[in-house]
Amino acid sequence: MEQIIVLIIQLIVVVAGYLIGKYVVPAYGADIMKELQFMSTWASNFVHYAAQYLNASGSDKMDYVCEELRKIAAEAGIIMTDEQIKSIIQKAYDAMKAGEKEANKEIEKKN
Repeated sequence: MEQIIVLIIQLIVVVAGYLIGKYVVPAYGADIMKELQFMSTWASNFVHYAAQYLNASGSDKMDYVCEELRKIAAEAGIIMTDEQIKSIIQKAYDAMKAGEKEANKEIEKKN
């Protein structure tokens, strides 16, 4: 009788683990991706703004964008470390520079 109870408990644990793995974990990952996409969009906007309109050094622009992203994350209830924020900003900056480089190539081709 004790063996049957142990087997039933093991079965319940296995089924619970399967259900958590199938339904909970993927949903959690999707939420994280949505938050990262949300923050990346804002980072791109702030990086473009800082590049065009702020008359400051690169580190001052970075500090400005970091602070603005912290405010956005706080308003949205997203918890991010400074390293994560700086990484998102750097990625947005790299994308902006790559876009400028590609645009310059297209202009050179037309001329």
